[in-house]
Amino acid sequence: MSTSDTHVFLEKDIRVTDDHQYIVLIAYDISSNKRRNKISTLLKSFGFRIQYSVFEATLSRDSLKTLREKIVNYLEEHDNLKIFCLANSSKAWEYGKSDLESKSFTDTKTIIC
Repeated sequence: MSTSDTHVFLEKDIRVTDDHQYIVLIAYDISSNKRRNKISTLLKSFGFRIQYSVFEATLSRDSLKTLREKIVNYLEEHDNLKIFCLANSSKAWEYGKSDLESKSFTDTKTIIC
């Protein structure tokens, strides 16, 4: 993957101040245990796991850009990783109990609509 096209939405689609916080959801499907463990370790340094292959994070514009730059170094062509940048008005409803670490950076769960 090339880094040349990885920041297009940050520069063109989102017009906010530098102190804006992005709520992001990151989901991945990576077949290699080694690469998957590296991605997982990287994502833990930015947010927290909400499912085995899904992380939630609240990031500044610079942190989001840094995360995106680092992620491309771990991925190969057949890997799949998506970062969903959620609007502040997003809402989520959580059902069931997870044995995974679970916490939220906001008073209300803000993951998906």
